[in-house]
Amino acid sequence: MYKLMIVDDEPIILNGLRHIIGKHTWFSEIVGATDGIDALEKMEIFKPDLLITDIHMPEMDGLELIRQAKLRKVDRFIVLTGYDVFDYVRQALRLNVVDYLLKPIKKTELLELLERIHQGWENEHEAGSVDALRDGYGDTVEQQDHMSKCLSYIHNHYKRDLSLDEVANYLGLHPNYLSCLIKKMTGQSFVKHISTHRVQMAKDILAKHPTLSLEQISRNVGYENPRHFYKVFKKYEGTTPGEYRSTTLQV
Repeated sequence: MYKLMIVDDEPIILNGLRHIIGKHTWFSEIVGATDGIDALEKMEIFKPDLLITDIHMPEMDGLELIRQAKLRKVDRFIVLTGYDVFDYVRQALRLNVVDYLLKPIKKTELLELLERIHQGWENEHEAGSVDALRDGYGDTVEQQDHMSKCLSYIHNHYKRDLSLDEVANYLGLHPNYLSCLIKKMTGQSFVKHISTHRVQMAKDILAKHPTLSLEQISRNVGYENPRHFYKVFKKYEGTTPGEYRSTTLQV
């Protein structure tokens, strides 16, 4: 059976992940740690098959934890991050991280990702080769470089209409190849990745700029049509931009 370690300095997130994953997945043991140092100490006696870690933590960030965990023969990782730490995500991709999840974490995306990893492990055992998983989920240096440049381009140009063909042309790649690469590396389609990034940016503006109109925010995050913005926002957040702002201001 497989072992999992979850590292996050926010108790609510840590306990929530342990509960959800313990209830809906196949891990035989799940251990939590509140920071990188705590995690490394526990690794002396607990060897996880998969490490899920927040990136931004005090004392030791998630990337350094991953580097140290690799020295202890741990080689499967998922990082948790906010939209505003893209440089961390880019470095994580270079460390051969399986995937990353944006906070706030969506239960369906988390479970779908874990199921993909589990299926990879099962394929590995059926084939009798450790390389099977690495072929399925490992990323070559070239792929990592393509993905890093792709995400950087998207996150720098999301405020205007952006197409897969444009990004592919910028990278010198075929659109179909880039589409598959984005899905493999992020677990999201091209359109969904841009949409979730725009929504994350909109949430930040809604919280920090209470006097800015929703129409202005819509344009600031790449939606010329406010109705489309409202529809996408509600699809991913379950609430309208106005309702989200009201809730945030009350807090």
